[in-house]
Amino acid sequence: MYSPCGTDRLRVGTLPLDTIPVPECIELERSQGGTYYLHWTDHRDSGWTRVSSPGALDEFVRIRTPQDALLFARSYGTLHRIDAMLCPEGGVSGREPIAEWISKKDKVVQCLNVMATLRNTDPNSKKQRLTRRYLQAVTMLDINEWLRDAGVRMELNWSGDNPILVMKCDSILGVLGVQLLAVVTHTSLTICSGCGLPYLREKRLPQAGKRNFCPSCGDRIAARLRQRDKRKREAIK
Repeated sequence: MYSPCGTDRLRVGTLPLDTIPVPECIELERSQGGTYYLHWTDHRDSGWTRVSSPGALDEFVRIRTPQDALLFARSYGTLHRIDAMLCPEGGVSGREPIAEWISKKDKVVQCLNVMATLRNTDPNSKKQRLTRRYLQAVTMLDINEWLRDAGVRMELNWSGDNPILVMKCDSILGVLGVQLLAVVTHTSLTICSGCGLPYLREKRLPQAGKRNFCPSCGDRIAARLRQRDKRKREAIK
């Protein structure tokens, strides 16, 4: 899994986001019917541990298994606002189905792929104009709905000498929505021809019709694909 400490891919750590709460204990459970859940509990009287979230979106799009979701939740918190149930032994607890995590991840990847596709098509093409407008409208509605459902809001923080704008989120779902918003408005979002995942180009803009490689794939995968293309051409001769 990609490390949030890196500077490549989808990291958007410069946003004015507040820290978010993470429960004390998060475990993976499986029902008798085979459904996976994340179950979390917290017994601390002093409140939740709070963490910052740079790199969260980058980690989130790489969730494939229930174990991936568990590791993510332990680092960044649960999807929803913590309106928790009371535990019989005291404290609070909650439960989230893994299927919801996978569904949200798929929605993020869908938005990223649409944006990358749009940026690799001709905006002046009459043939593609209606398709572009439709995809733009759908993506706009999806992201705006995500932000509303997650309860993202702007607040003023004036605890220091100067007033600053802070975007408040009650859960990682809100953070992901804000980071997704930042990524899709970036001008250099594209899809890696090696791993197939969206990433941000830090130098020059992606070029339509040409392969693009994220820093993790780089020259190594590019060379492998060139060799594969060469073998195909030689087999045709």
